[in-house]
Amino acid sequence: MNPLLTGRGRTLAQTDPGWSDDAWSLSSDGRKISLPGSNGRQVQILDTQSGEKSGIEPKGWSNVLWTSWAPDNQRLYISGLFGSGLRVALLSLDGRETVLLDVAVGQGDGPQIFTLPLTGAI
Repeated sequence: MNPLLTGRGRTLAQTDPGWSDDAWSLSSDGRKISLPGSNGRQVQILDTQSGEKSGIEPKGWSNVLWTSWAPDNQRLYISGLFGSGLRVALLSLDGRETVLLDVAVGQGDGPQIFTLPLTGAI
């Protein structure tokens, strides 16, 4: 078999083909992948070594749309729908959340926050 066609290893997970290409994130150490969970209210974590899956459900979120690992590989930047607005937060692996930005729907340029990559430490 041609390795370019089959890949180098086992499949860790599959997502809905309609899912946003930039919704997932690989940790800087390459050990974990984060992505919004299938129920929308959860962040799914995949261990690239073992293939184990776990989830974090931040309280009060109706839809997590985007995830990105913080440089320490222990926290995630997440954004999505919270209550009647939009939220960006820093989420620890034990579920503790630090709100970075809340935008009420209809105010300012809220929906654009989902397309801006967050980089560096806050």
